[in-house]
Amino acid sequence: MTGIVVLNYNTYDATIECISAIEKRIKCEYKIYLVDNASEESCKDKLKNKYSSNCNVNTIFLDKNLGYSGGNNVGISTAINEGASEILILNSDVIILNDIVSIMKKELSSMVAIVGPKIYTPMRENGQFLRKNYTFASALTDKKPFYYVRKIFPKLDSCYSVKNWDASITFEGMVSGCCFLISSDVFKQIGLFDDNVFLYAEEYILGKKLQNVNLMACYCPEAIIVHNHGASTRKIGNGFSDYHRYASLYYCFKRYCNPSKYQVNTIRFLTLTNFFLKSFFHPDFKENYIRLRTKVKEIDNGQFKIVF
Repeated sequence: MTGIVVLNYNTYDATIECISAIEKRIKCEYKIYLVDNASEESCKDKLKNKYSSNCNVNTIFLDKNLGYSGGNNVGISTAINEGASEILILNSDVIILNDIVSIMKKELSSMVAIVGPKIYTPMRENGQFLRKNYTFASALTDKKPFYYVRKIFPKLDSCYSVKNWDASITFEGMVSGCCFLISSDVFKQIGLFDDNVFLYAEEYILGKKLQNVNLMACYCPEAIIVHNHGASTRKIGNGFSDYHRYASLYYCFKRYCNPSKYQVNTIRFLTLTNFFLKSFFHPDFKENYIRLRTKVKEIDNGQFKIVF
């Protein structure tokens, strides 16, 4: 049985559409683990009314928003405890276009731990990004002014350059986190999502975990989805989103990249300076800058948890 974990946060309409597509197109044995990440009561009530009598949808309602990693971990743990041999992580704003589970399962092997599909945006543009493993160079060129160095040296880009998106690719790193298939045994081996991060950097952290045990990721173009990116985070605000992006990337770099003191000092300076400059132009960044500065100090002191 494949456990399909769908995380909902105030995205009722998108979640219903996502689950409807699963029920239409997945042909293998599966069970859906719908985790509600402490949505508004009206959203939760509608989900209860919709799925209370559906034995193939296990609805799990959280009292507290645990973020992407924490919320997904609840669904993953439940699925594994109920005997799921594979886990499909699926954002609520994703629509599957074919039987992606049956297709991607064929790519799992002793060396390939994670498989991701071809992703289209609603405008039919490419939405799949094959991320390289995070390094000091990645963290450095994530930030201005070093970001522009990528234009001169494309090899420094954080994602692989792909010329043929119709060919299968096996690589070191991680596929986009909105949809991927992973063996339950691999999750048991490397651990679940790192729930110290609330949003962002999950893909980089999983990539580093795979690297530590010499496992690979795979892009499978025969499996196809459409991703309406950021349906829930757009409702919260750019300052909030960027706070979590900057904090999570700093945590990922310091915790998983074995950096030198010089490298940590450099990335800390760039992280805070970039966010501070944004606060001059965007009012919602000012309060979040103070939060970020505090969080960076906490991370330096081993207080890793980044919360809502």
